Amino acid sequence: MRATEVRSAMTGLIEQARRASSVVAVKSQVELCELVKYCNDIGQRIRTTAFGAADERDALQVDLSGLNRWVEKHDDDMDLRVECGVTRENLLEKLPETGLFFPMANRHDLSIGDVVNANIPNPGSAKYNSPRTNVLGLTIVSATGELFRTGTRARKSSAGYDLTRLYLGSMGKLGIVTEVCVRLYPYPSSIHHERYLFKSAEDAVELSSDLISAGLRPAQTSLTTQLGNDDLHWALDLEFHGPNSEEEAHIARELSDKGQSLKGQTPPIEDGALTYASVPMAAIPDILLKLRTLDPSASISVEVAEGFISAGLKRSEVRSEFENIVAESGGVCFHRERSLQATFGQTNADLMETLKKKMDPKGLLNT
Repeated sequence: MRATEVRSAMTGLIEQARRASSVVAVKSQVELCELVKYCNDIGQRIRTTAFGAADERDALQVDLSGLNRWVEKHDDDMDLRVECGVTRENLLEKLPETGLFFPMANRHDLSIGDVVNANIPNPGSAKYNSPRTNVLGLTIVSATGELFRTGTRARKSSAGYDLTRLYLGSMGKLGIVTEVCVRLYPYPSSIHHERYLFKSAEDAVELSSDLISAGLRPAQTSLTTQLGNDDLHWALDLEFHGPNSEEEAHIARELSDKGQSLKGQTPPIEDGALTYASVPMAAIPDILLKLRTLDPSASISVEVAEGFISAGLKRSEVRSEFENIVAESGGVCFHRERSLQATFGQTNADLMETLKKKMDPKGLLNT
């Protein structure tokens, strides 16, 4: 097709999608680049993540789940490059046969692009680090439709600025992540799982903190609500990996004098309407107590070691009040600009705005 025909086809596609409030699905990075270039030319806003674009009426919804290819894998160097739409479930299906794995939060529908956009920690960050360490490089489509890469497969480099970390947690506001290169870990030789029920979140967080202070590195410290139980409200899932996992699990049992041991494991939260927040570990019990008062039926999951809260809050007034509580504690919710100002101050917020204007001059990406 000629350039004029391509532009005409895109105009029709965008107008049809906006009228029907539907989503444009892209199947390749080249296709996405052309779409972004055209949207930049006509000033069309784009939304590609669940964390931006508060006003969706004039934003073109772009579905990236079709970008789900495995680009390259190096078993000897233990790294993997995949497209942004690859999910946790897909990784669980293919990686075990290699004896390697990539730690991700316990949601099967979570994509590797979601992890980067919101900097979502894994349950075992105390042992397997956070995305800022595990993500080695990215492929980005800029606001003008240019495709470029950040980082290298090398574990450490002192050359130039660390652009990869700039995009982690940016919620797609600075560019659209299309590929992610991550470090892999050997599948553990031994796994021990412990689960305890607590009457208060404070007791559960205290146990997690005591384990980390004792020099242990749990591969999971996940705290979740237990609805329909009037006496014990919180379940703490602990997992220990490696040759000393049995001894570490035994130490956990000795320290868990306030918790009731229980078999089984808490299923992942599948509620799609989640509000994410990152808070200091010491503030978790008070925040959860206030949240349960606001909405006793809310489904809540916390990665204790990272202070990362996922809450299924269906009412907008509850979400707004929860965001205020998080800001007052020194934490931040993942989609509010005024939370950034309240947490980091006006100077930092202004610097972030300067970066946004430089990298997305027309303000088209997830704004």
